[in-house]
Amino acid sequence: MTLQVALIGRDGFVLASDTRATTGGFNAIRRSSDVRKILLSSSGSLVCAYSGDDLAKMIAQGLIDSAPATFPDNGTLRAHLEQSEWLANKFGGNRAGQLIIVGVPNAAQTVDKLWQVSFQDNVSSPRITEIQTRSYGGDPNNSAVFISEVYHRRDKWVDELKLLAACVIVGGHKVNATAVHGLDVLIAKDGAAPTFARPAELQDLETRSAVVYASLGNYFSL
Repeated sequence: MTLQVALIGRDGFVLASDTRATTGGFNAIRRSSDVRKILLSSSGSLVCAYSGDDLAKMIAQGLIDSAPATFPDNGTLRAHLEQSEWLANKFGGNRAGQLIIVGVPNAAQTVDKLWQVSFQDNVSSPRITEIQTRSYGGDPNNSAVFISEVYHRRDKWVDELKLLAACVIVGGHKVNATAVHGLDVLIAKDGAAPTFARPAELQDLETRSAVVYASLGNYFSL
């Protein structure tokens, strides 16, 4: 299981994800490892965070590899995302439950929307949805998303939203440590090329997130 959150701010967006990947399952030894679930095109024109199984990863990678240097308008982007159906047919597998969160950093100086590419049971074409505020991937029912549902506002700067996004992932680990583990954060702001948070910044965000939850615990005497 994965947990991801994307938050739009006044100067761009932040996308955070856990890094836990699990292989194996019924009648097989289950193994866990850390992987990056946020993909970035070479030109910086497209960001994709995937949740689901290997099919979602391959679709996201296909969208990233074929992304143009820029997307001049929403119609061009939607046409690109519609390739997800062709990619799903190419790679095969169970489409249900596959979800990709898409961000377009250099479409304009300000980012006014995110996109979701999702696949449903018995439906061949993906559902492509414009998101105006925030988006979740993996396990949107994880109760840790409560903190962003309450405290996220579009008028906040991306640098302010980094901690909020990290709190969702760190809280998701507290709720379900087996399925949610690790932290990865991508920042896209001011129309510049997106960047991944460095290890020192990730550690700082995890530490500050732990302080937030400890403060809540102290308040409620937990």
